Amino acid sequence: MNTPATAQEPLYPQGGFSGPRFFISIDTFNSLLSQKLDIEDYSDPNLISFSLDFTDMPFYLVFRAQENWQTLFVYSRDEYHFSHTKPGCEAGRHVVSHAEVKENKARIKSIGDDLVYFFLACLQINKMIRKKGRESQILAMDNEREGLLISGTTGKIRMKIVSGDSLPSLLCTRLFKNAVQTRPYKADDPEGFRLFQADISRRIAEAEEGSVPAMKQLISMYATGSEGTEEDPAQAFFWINRLAQSGDADSQYGLALLYAKGMGTPRDLSKAVYWMGQAAQNGDADAVKAVPKLEYAAEVKERAEKGDIPAQLDYAAFLKGIGGKIGHKGEDTDLKESHEWIEKAAESGDADAIWLAASDYESGSGVGKNETKAISYYMRGAALGHPASLNNAGMYCLRGAVRGRSKEEGFSMVRQAAELGYSEAIKNLGLCYHFGEGTSPDKKLAIMYYEQYLEYNQDPDLERMVREMRSSMK
Repeated sequence: MNTPATAQEPLYPQGGFSGPRFFISIDTFNSLLSQKLDIEDYSDPNLISFSLDFTDMPFYLVFRAQENWQTLFVYSRDEYHFSHTKPGCEAGRHVVSHAEVKENKARIKSIGDDLVYFFLACLQINKMIRKKGRESQILAMDNEREGLLISGTTGKIRMKIVSGDSLPSLLCTRLFKNAVQTRPYKADDPEGFRLFQADISRRIAEAEEGSVPAMKQLISMYATGSEGTEEDPAQAFFWINRLAQSGDADSQYGLALLYAKGMGTPRDLSKAVYWMGQAAQNGDADAVKAVPKLEYAAEVKERAEKGDIPAQLDYAAFLKGIGGKIGHKGEDTDLKESHEWIEKAAESGDADAIWLAASDYESGSGVGKNETKAISYYMRGAALGHPASLNNAGMYCLRGAVRGRSKEEGFSMVRQAAELGYSEAIKNLGLCYHFGEGTSPDKKLAIMYYEQYLEYNQDPDLERMVREMRSSMK
């Protein structure tokens, strides 16, 4: 079994990164971003390379600086701490030069707002190092044993060298409520840290004796298949059920989700409502919000089983909403069952259900991707005058994907959908006139439909194209 890093082991693999490690919370990170950056902060040739590890998020950044360019890497931490070889997942990378930052901010923004924010935070940290005159001290640190903890809020941000029990171990586990739980400091939970170093048989033995930390670790390991264990939903259910019985609100919330998803146990919404209610009574704020949603899901399921079509679609939407919400690696039965309810409603000829079934076949949600079936359902919905189906069927015709249907017929369908007020169809109608697809090209009409679409939708690329079109027509 792979084991997490200990106080004697480097937190990062040998050769993985040689610069100092900074630890920061999301709140402090946001405070950093609120501070002003000057032009020299972008062009300093002596920027320090470092990693920026978030204490409450499952990822970290690596900022590598050279004289004329910097590289920003974003890594997942889920697997990394259990494999001292190479990063578990490289989620993103972009090389940013000083010239790009100063002269072409639009291009920088195009890599994604989040990465821009991370890049700016790295510049802020370098600025803070210079301002405090700590360059030599930081560069002299033992990067395998020490790190720098950044804490505080705007105007009071502090930087402190930490090591030993004060050094975050950041062993992330994906658990329930779409959250990532971390155990930030060894000193805060010595019992939990001791168990992280124990093998699974020892954890099981202590869990059976009633150890809450041991039970929580087993729940996480079996739910996600982490730390060398196989994913085992039934075992995750067994331990979370046992812990929930003791009154632990987090576990009661998680148990409610397992009942709602049918993960490790048959789906049972009445039990999901009960346990979510118990969590709410024990002070879980998220559970208070979730109880009415589960109660409504139980109600619509009962009506759906009696043939109520709107209820069938509402229940399908509930199942789709919880699909994939826990780190379950096996087959997602929520999405599969959602599609089955949609198909049931579509059999009755409901136009919304037909469109939803088509969308599932197009995307592969809960069913294998099948463009032929998607087109067939879209055509059925179009025949019923369903705006979204008219638009999508029309676009398939315009691409020549519908046997026996012309581009002109596709244009007619898109126009009908636009006349019914369907937003995407209005934009697509503009495209048809712009490029002469299924109709004669007419740039004035294209601009008219584009602008009609932009009245209610944000699309910077389309706005720019409209400006360029107007300029070329002068």
